[in-house]
Amino acid sequence: MLSARGAGGPGYSPQSLPRTPPDAIGCDRNEASLKAVSRVRSAAEESFKRILEVKKLIPMWQVYVKKEASLRYEENRLKRELNSVSTKARRLHRRIDQLSSQ
Repeated sequence: MLSARGAGGPGYSPQSLPRTPPDAIGCDRNEASLKAVSRVRSAAEESFKRILEVKKLIPMWQVYVKKEASLRYEENRLKRELNSVSTKARRLHRRIDQLSSQ
């Protein structure tokens, strides 16, 4: 419970605490604030640099994605065509075998 003497209990007096000069307190706080601002600014600059690099890379990536899709389409088309040609070749080979065995 608080008494009329203060929060520290008997024998407590704010004057008994060691004091830091007011200029030093303001200087320390100001210096800490400047360091914090500097760290935030540095982090923001690094983030911005990464964003700019990503912005440059996205169009190149999109080109590769489109090229990959196009090549996969061609791959599927060629597989179908190869399957068709292979089937025709097997049929012709069987027909040749039939005709030569007669």
